[in-house]
Amino acid sequence: MAGMEIEMIGNMTEKRNKQFGHHLLLLFDCCFAAQAGRAGSESLGKSELLAAAAMGMMTPMPGERSFTVALIKEILASYKETGVVLVKDVHTQLVKRKARLHATPIHINLRPGKRSIQLERLPDKNTSKDNTTLHGPYIPLVLKTKEDIGRLNIDSFVRWLGEDRPRDILSVQVLETTSHIQGFVRSVDTKGTPLAKAVNDTALDSIMKAWDNVSRIIDQCSSTQRSSRHDISALRAHAEDLLENLDSMNHEFVDTLERGVITANSSEELQTLDDAIDDPISDALGVVDALRLRQIVYSTGKAQTGLVEDGNTTYTGTSLQEEKRYDWYFSEQEKEVLRARIRHLAVLLSAPKDVGFQSLRCHRCEHKVFKSRYILHFEVPPAYDVSERSPLPLTTIIESAKGSARPTLDERLRIAYLLAKAVHKWHSTGWVHQGISSPNIRFFRFKDSGHIDFSRPFLLGFDFARPDSDPSIGRPTNDPYFDVYRHPARQGRARQGHRKIHDYYSLGVVLLEIGLWQSAVKIVSRTGKDLNPASVRDLLQTESTERLGHYAGALYQKAVNDCLLSRFDDDLDNKNETRALNEFYEKVVKKIRSGIVVR
Repeated sequence: MAGMEIEMIGNMTEKRNKQFGHHLLLLFDCCFAAQAGRAGSESLGKSELLAAAAMGMMTPMPGERSFTVALIKEILASYKETGVVLVKDVHTQLVKRKARLHATPIHINLRPGKRSIQLERLPDKNTSKDNTTLHGPYIPLVLKTKEDIGRLNIDSFVRWLGEDRPRDILSVQVLETTSHIQGFVRSVDTKGTPLAKAVNDTALDSIMKAWDNVSRIIDQCSSTQRSSRHDISALRAHAEDLLENLDSMNHEFVDTLERGVITANSSEELQTLDDAIDDPISDALGVVDALRLRQIVYSTGKAQTGLVEDGNTTYTGTSLQEEKRYDWYFSEQEKEVLRARIRHLAVLLSAPKDVGFQSLRCHRCEHKVFKSRYILHFEVPPAYDVSERSPLPLTTIIESAKGSARPTLDERLRIAYLLAKAVHKWHSTGWVHQGISSPNIRFFRFKDSGHIDFSRPFLLGFDFARPDSDPSIGRPTNDPYFDVYRHPARQGRARQGHRKIHDYYSLGVVLLEIGLWQSAVKIVSRTGKDLNPASVRDLLQTESTERLGHYAGALYQKAVNDCLLSRFDDDLDNKNETRALNEFYEKVVKKIRSGIVVR
């Protein structure tokens, strides 16, 4: 391919670049004149090309040995391994002998910055646009400009940064969180925005304290810049720490705001919540998904999640199934209540949410009437294996993983932090888990390496009722394997309805297991006695007090003790337990976070 063909491609490329501004990837299962292509780089513009061979080389006919088949295999292999496809890396693999190609493929990159095009999976049609909110590791970037920021085109910065984006950078976003927080705080006193109106009055003190922390960091930034005006090295020395602290305070403010929003127990409050979801500041602060989850908790009819019920799903990826069984002797009334609760849970789990919730997305809910069970189908990230070896319950890993297969202490503490943060986020929406235990915490293996991904613990085993619902449906059951995780008040015939502090106790047992790296069942069974629920709690508290600090540190031990002893404001008159939620964040989430390197 040369001459007129290249000119034709160049004209087409130039036209598309002007029309859409996108970069173009050209794939040819034929020969291509590399030098002619480079000579025509001006017309080819923002393009990258991968061809089967150089000019004059013969290429195989369609079939197993063709360039197209080899290309597809390498693209699939790269996607399975990393979740993305970098064109340059695909070319590198194709030129190797194991690709078994008759000719050497040609790769030409004519894009600015020479960074290769990265292909990613298209976003799911049911995924909320608000999922573009920044989550996970990132680097704050400060740009000094000549003009006022309000007069600048932010999109131009994003395009500029994206031209030469390294493969390890998943996305380019301009962080304006602090300015959005400041604008929201100004509206709180006057209830000047829909989001401000949705804030519970009892949460205002916590929100303003969080803003004070943000303001303090801003003042430190300004002070450092003034005092170091003529000392660039000193300014650089302080800038990184200050920006990191500012970002941390921004996240803490948003967390405080999320748990401070009204619970929508009435139609009037539900309308206030609806208005807050439509408020642009909610989108800017990244709290829309959390508000929508709270909306679903209190009104399933509001949900628009794409959940399939007892029908064929359009999802074509790998799924994980979870069964929810019920007893055959349930009355029709109990079955109807159960059906409503299962659907409520499935809708909630199908809604868009950030990774901090540590949950898989439910795409289908199925009822097996004659087998007395419901089946929830969950989407599994493409990089993970689903087989007899994966996913693995935390209990299995604790009891069977040996040597280097075990997570390091740093990984274990990070797992504990992610789980505590996830429980806090679920409680902030108004939903309790009711089944927190090591068997219900799963880890996947990577398809390519077979290694366990300890960076993503997934919460499964959610029960069906909200905090203000009745106790569990049906008769109580005795299961020593799970009872060890249950608060004593949740066991026996006189058990209480499930509340946040009961989840905190269950989490405390799991955190104890992670810290000691020993299962709670083994801790209890080694006594050789048949212990009642109160005695089990006393034993676990003793293990935490006497042993845990030596394994995981004093801060971690204090956090676990607070969970096991329920050291939170358990005010029964405080219907939504917002005080307990705030105290859990301070006493558990922040304590565990302060003891590890959060990446």
